[in-house]
Amino acid sequence: MIDFWAPRCPPCRALGPILERVAIAVAGKAKVGKYNVDEESKSADKFNFRNIPTLIILKDNTEVERLVGLQLEADLVSAIMKYAK
Repeated sequence: MIDFWAPRCPPCRALGPILERVAIAVAGKAKVGKYNVDEESKSADKFNFRNIPTLIILKDNTEVERLVGLQLEADLVSAIMKYAK
């Protein structure tokens, strides 16, 4: 899962600690990464989104699910585990 975020975004900052717990919950089965859209604009352009936070789940480098906005920890773990190896 990739979290597209920016420090200027309050929901993005609120999602940070949730994603840290999600990363621990899915460790060994999936990875959780973050891209600051203010610093990584090319990655943001590649995935074509307009709102942050946007969370994109990839499987074999292909987008399989997209979530926008603040999400619950359990929902994120569930979404990731649907595609985990």
